[in-house]
Amino acid sequence: MSVIEAIFTGQVDPLEQVVTASPKVGEMEKSIDSVMNELEPRIGMKEMDMLTELHDLILREAGVIGAEYFRYGLSLGIEQLKESKEVLGYFKIDGSLE
Repeated sequence: MSVIEAIFTGQVDPLEQVVTASPKVGEMEKSIDSVMNELEPRIGMKEMDMLTELHDLILREAGVIGAEYFRYGLSLGIEQLKESKEVLGYFKIDGSLE
């Protein structure tokens, strides 16, 4: 199976394949944990559960948005390749690119 087939049949999920190496992500995660830990003793258990649920929803939303960006970027790249091939075909002389 080709990579493109795997992507479009859902066998390749960018959210599962990409490991973020940016130190900014780690810093943000630490900040989020710090805020959550600070709020935990200040608010009730019900509110903490709601806050945790909100956090999870935001993460899932970001995942869906990220997947849409990936899909758009991939489609744009494919269209660019197709157009490039057409342009190169226009300049071919006697079957070569020389």
